Amino acid sequence: MNHAETKGLNISKLANAANINVETVRYYERRKLIEQPTKPEHGYRKYSQATLERILFFETVAKTV
Repeated sequence: MNHAETKGLNISKLANAANINVETVRYYERRKLIEQPTKPEHGYRKYSQATLERILFFETVAKTV
């Protein structure tokens, strides 16, 4: 992952990086497991590296249960 991507990932790139479906990201948002970033006036929401790491943690735990 390059520096530009770590600065913020759109929902598709976040899902791809975590190897999950976009709907899973939305599920985590609805369940308040991750924060939904604010949408800029012109553009897409950008998710942080910390959000990606949190999702990767959830997915790791889910696979061990």
